[in-house]
Amino acid sequence: MSYWADVIFVLIVVLNLGLLSSSRLGNCIRLVAIEGALLGLLPLLLQGGQPEGRTFVFALGSILVKGIILPLMLNWAVREANIFREVEPFIGYTVSMVIGVVLLIVSFWISARLVLPIEVSRLAVSTALFTILVGLFLIVSRKKAITQALSYLVMENGIFIFGTMAVALETSFMGIIIFHINRQFEHIDMDQLASLKDWHGTRHSEERT
Repeated sequence: MSYWADVIFVLIVVLNLGLLSSSRLGNCIRLVAIEGALLGLLPLLLQGGQPEGRTFVFALGSILVKGIILPLMLNWAVREANIFREVEPFIGYTVSMVIGVVLLIVSFWISARLVLPIEVSRLAVSTALFTILVGLFLIVSRKKAITQALSYLVMENGIFIFGTMAVALETSFMGIIIFHINRQFEHIDMDQLASLKDWHGTRHSEERT
């Protein structure tokens, strides 16, 4: 886990707390847009070394969708509805912040007790759990349809963190497996293995004749 990935996780925690304390829909949309753009960088940071071309494409697509396209659509919806604030939420903003801090502590408490592969950062797990919980809390504590849509995006961001970590972990495991195979065998070239099979078949035929 790189240093910059940890920085992104800390920023996401701060952005989530900002969402809990903000009543202005435009501000909430900007916070979610920043969060989405930051998450789009995660695949590049978690893969390490020289990321593959498809990783760049995936990261760019995530940034465009999460950080630009969806926020623009939500801003358009705000202007069309002419509603710019979440005026009377089911749970007030001060109480929401207190609950947010409690959710953050619970997330760290859960991640500290999970048995994780050594490659997975507990900060990443805590951030993913916290983001999902914040999204769920916003769904049940806010009234406006636009805020509800933002809440689902926040929850999806937490799932995205889990998914990105899973892909990075799978890539890491595959690298380890290939490394050990390469140590045990002289090569892993399938063409040469096929040639060996053909040679063995020819030799077997000669022995029978």
